[in-house]
Amino acid sequence: MTKSENRKRLVLVVDPSRTMRHLIRAEFNPAEYDIMEAASGSAAYDIAATHKPSLVTLGTVPTDGDGAEICRRITESLSGLDSPIIVVTSHDPEHERLLASQFGVVHFIHKGFKPGALAEYVRDIMTPTSALEGRRILVVDDSPLPRECLRRTLGAQGATIVEAEDGSTALELVASQTFDLVITDQFMSRMNGLEFMQVVRRTLTPDELPIILLSAATCHSLLTASLAGGANDFVRKPFEAVELLARVNNCLRTSALSKRLRTAIGEAEYANRTKSAFFASMSLEIRNPLTAVIGYAEQLKDASLTSKERTDAITAIGRSGEQLIQLIDEITDYARIETGRMSIDVEEVSPFDILLDTYRRLRPRAEEKGLRLLAEVDGPIPARIQSDPVRLRQILENLVDNAIKYTSNGHVRVTMRFIPANLYERRAGQSAIELVVEDTGEGIDARNIGAIFDAFSSVAGLSPAGGVELGLAISRHCARMLGGNIVATSVRGAGSTFTATIATGYAGDVAMIAPDVASELHRREAAERAADAACDRQVVSGDVLLADDAVFNQRLLQRILEKAGLRVTVVENGRDAVDRALASQQAGAPFDLILMDMQMPVLDGVDATRELRRRDFTGAIVALTASTSSEDREACLAAGCNDFLSKPIDKKRLLDVVSHFCAEKSSNPPQACSATATT
Repeated sequence: MTKSENRKRLVLVVDPSRTMRHLIRAEFNPAEYDIMEAASGSAAYDIAATHKPSLVTLGTVPTDGDGAEICRRITESLSGLDSPIIVVTSHDPEHERLLASQFGVVHFIHKGFKPGALAEYVRDIMTPTSALEGRRILVVDDSPLPRECLRRTLGAQGATIVEAEDGSTALELVASQTFDLVITDQFMSRMNGLEFMQVVRRTLTPDELPIILLSAATCHSLLTASLAGGANDFVRKPFEAVELLARVNNCLRTSALSKRLRTAIGEAEYANRTKSAFFASMSLEIRNPLTAVIGYAEQLKDASLTSKERTDAITAIGRSGEQLIQLIDEITDYARIETGRMSIDVEEVSPFDILLDTYRRLRPRAEEKGLRLLAEVDGPIPARIQSDPVRLRQILENLVDNAIKYTSNGHVRVTMRFIPANLYERRAGQSAIELVVEDTGEGIDARNIGAIFDAFSSVAGLSPAGGVELGLAISRHCARMLGGNIVATSVRGAGSTFTATIATGYAGDVAMIAPDVASELHRREAAERAADAACDRQVVSGDVLLADDAVFNQRLLQRILEKAGLRVTVVENGRDAVDRALASQQAGAPFDLILMDMQMPVLDGVDATRELRRRDFTGAIVALTASTSSEDREACLAAGCNDFLSKPIDKKRLLDVVSHFCAEKSSNPPQACSATATT
């Protein structure tokens, strides 16, 4: 092997999203590829012009404006190098055709690609092989000389040649063997080429078995009849090797594309049927908790309810609301996965805190079913790791909640342990946290265990209780984004075990701890009871402008804030918020804080915040947003917000934020409240 063959190929990964660059980088074997990244078009052009990469992956590019210019300049800088450009796209085929026609970009892959799919695609387009390598071609001619010429010409390209002297023999071969292509003479003594084709076309279409007709005839009507009779193409005798190879390659390429198209159409039709069933089932999943909310709310109007009945109704409404929020979050996350917009935000996080919080949150649900929820730490674990706390919590809660849901009696056990770097094979040089969730439920049939991570598997009857299950598919995707994976084992009638691994990141020297779940839980619950008592006594002074177009949200937030001692002014849209805030500031009595909903009529919260900052409003602005994406939160901060609160609004977080921006009248510092208000 030459030195140039040993040299690693350089790949330029261009995408404004750090998460997408991370996912694409993970597709390439470091032993074969060097990776350079660019977050902007200008950086990408400079790298392409200077380093001449062997391959470029581009985030979705518009066909006009800056994106088109970036694509054009990168294409020009790579001219003459035969360097493929792969556009990682979430657009439709029409957009791809525009890119292809304008810039010569012919390689596309959808942003929702599965792990390994991009690597396989790159191997296919960067490994030059003859189009005839490994192909089986049947040559039919009653004259040995043309057969010999065809055998030499096609065999030199790697094709396997099978010969037949007449149409009858060829039919027997087609019936008993598989071929990629047939080349047949038109005029033969026993069964001619047209008769042979007529028989073949009764069972095999031109896409399934391409046929090229050889003919010395120059009559246009005969050639037309050949094509009408089922030939994919024809070659005149005597043939030239260049023309023959071009036509053979074209036939095979067209046949392959047609097969791929049929497969894609079949998969799309199956996906549409499956998704239709999914959404029908999802409608039922949403209606069930909604029915409970409406029914119990109606029941609360009955003045004759006992105290226990009233408490039960309120609890049921709260639990149903939590189910709805979980469904909405799962639908949103799955949509992000499908479009390649699922992101991770890595920071320092305590894995034990997430274990303890999950245990505390889900223990009441387990106890309602008569189950024991057990949690333990097996050996020392890192006090802090580098991971995404939101996604890590989501993974663990999904696994535990799923185990509780499908376990009728017995227990669910959660075990957390540390895997050192020398024992963790998924990420070189990194250690991992392992989360094991075991249950004593009915278990899953061995033949279905691999399908439970399919987002639509429950529709096909693979979910123990029917209905919709997105949680496992989302959790596995999140685990892989965090450098790990989720695997499952199960024995029907003996329960299931789900094991999630999460890379700890390069955290350096981290303290190792071995906490006891029970004692730490007791300590924290005692501290929170004291904090809750102090929270009830907390009094905050200040003027707050609340901008929200949802009447019930207005009433709920206004009540919480006024009960804490604040004066609250309510407006229904961003325009009124701007006018009221500026008028108060000019009058010398500015608001201490604006709580600004981001989606309102007339003028939305983002534009209202921008206008206030542009017009020198100096007070604090806190965004109220239903979005959970980091991109939307960053947009709020970029517009001029000082902080943000995610819906459903947590009362503890709300009062902490208000206390931070408003004057504190109590002699005690702000305390954390544990109650939650859902808006």
